[in-house]
Amino acid sequence: MRRYYIIALILTLAACRPTPRPAPYADAGRLNFPGGAWEPVAVAVAADGTVYVADDSMANAVQVFDRRGLYRGAIGGIGKTPGRLLVPVDVAVAPSGAILVADFGNRRISEFGPDGKFRRLIGEGVLRAPLGVGADTGGNVYVADADAGGVLVFGPDGRYKTTWAGPEGGARSWDVAGADDGRVAVVAADESDVSVVDGAGRVLAKLEAPGTPAAAPVEAAFGSHGETFVLFQKTDAGGADAYFIVRFSRAGTPLERVEVATSSPTGLAAAADGTLYVADGPRHQVRLFKKKPPEKKTGGRNGRP
Repeated sequence: MRRYYIIALILTLAACRPTPRPAPYADAGRLNFPGGAWEPVAVAVAADGTVYVADDSMANAVQVFDRRGLYRGAIGGIGKTPGRLLVPVDVAVAPSGAILVADFGNRRISEFGPDGKFRRLIGEGVLRAPLGVGADTGGNVYVADADAGGVLVFGPDGRYKTTWAGPEGGARSWDVAGADDGRVAVVAADESDVSVVDGAGRVLAKLEAPGTPAAAPVEAAFGSHGETFVLFQKTDAGGADAYFIVRFSRAGTPLERVEVATSSPTGLAAAADGTLYVADGPRHQVRLFKKKPPEKKTGGRNGRP
């Protein structure tokens, strides 16, 4: 009989697993890009609120906006020489303030300073298909490489250190994000969750969409308070895709869910003030979602009518 009690207890605990409540977020508009038809595929936000957008259009550049959303210019431009880009697919802001760009066409990472000036190349001759890039406070750079079977790690000097094998030893990684506390989030193809690992590649948590078993993670980003945001894709029986974001606590508990009514978002970033930026290349836009202000109580004393 004890076996049945244990099974019943497990089922009860599973049923009681917290599900994220609808998040108090509202659509807050779009970034106003003054140029032609851009292809914003990834986005990153610096500590001062500056927004960097990887533009996979003919511009082959990183478009820069200030914290108010005003356009400030471009970094890079099409080419193969150092400082130029060819199919930029991801952008990240390192804790040091450096701007890291995953340059898929040139098979390398390009590093720029906060002033937009080119600094150095990372991974040239080592990387095959860099799709995602992130960094930690120690200066290490992490690159999700679709052909390398995991995440390649480069030291502060830019030299290759090691490769973390993906789940089951060979999953193709397509996104990686670094947190200020040394954690790294890894998104891999054909996986239903995001792996959060420490600086040695040891898994700390697995983040999956609760109540949506067939949802696949698209992108991950860390917030300024230690939380993790994951963009998920869900395909219904009719073949239609829906996208939503789940905010997880540092421990991996799902807290809030944000519906994203857009066609095919590929980029996600979280600003220090909690604003979410979602890049959608096919629709040529970067959408903003801001937390709604708390509702004010009306009535007399102590909120009573």
